[in-house]
Amino acid sequence: MSANGKKERFIPEYTYSSFIICLSICGTMYFVTKYMGIGAPHDLANACDEMIPFIPAWSVIYLGCYFFWAFNAVLVAREGKKKWYRFVAAYVMAEFFCCAVFILFPTTMPRPEITGSGIFDQLMIIVYSADLPYNLLPSIHCMLSWLVTRPLLGSVRVPGWYQVVSVFACVLIFLSTLFTKQHVMIDIPTGILVAEAALYAAGILPLADWFERLFGRIDSIIFK
Repeated sequence: MSANGKKERFIPEYTYSSFIICLSICGTMYFVTKYMGIGAPHDLANACDEMIPFIPAWSVIYLGCYFFWAFNAVLVAREGKKKWYRFVAAYVMAEFFCCAVFILFPTTMPRPEITGSGIFDQLMIIVYSADLPYNLLPSIHCMLSWLVTRPLLGSVRVPGWYQVVSVFACVLIFLSTLFTKQHVMIDIPTGILVAEAALYAAGILPLADWFERLFGRIDSIIFK
């Protein structure tokens, strides 16, 4: 129950329009930028990347991260409006920055030939068909995984054990980007760095407050 006696929603009402609109805009940007790179894409793979094996079973974690992102985003929202809109501001800034890099410094990497016929091989075929080998640096998978985890660390509402689980899940997602040959090693730390920088910027810039006012008005029109 909330302080005013009303039953607290699992997904707070103040997240509705901000989540839908920001996800739609940033998702569209990500897919559009695949075809907007300036110049030939760069292959940043090194000798260590070439030593990493291709393991199709890691596709389960690579695809399963979408559930992790959604659940953790809800937990961030339940931390309160201020933390939610700081997260929204960070997410928008991080996505815009990543998309700018994708356009100005496009990257790519060679993909292995999938010769197996097992379920994990079929999952990898789906991944490769839906996601072209571009937009690698920084890794959106790594950036977003850390972005939905970092605000929960030190929270008094989220159990300590789940905070540990979230960090562990992040590590597994980072590894999955390598074992599925969707990213090279440098894509991981750059993704984390973008998330950290975006969260810091969202804490000192007025964008979060502006989003809170904007989406508050939208919510009052659509959902009230």
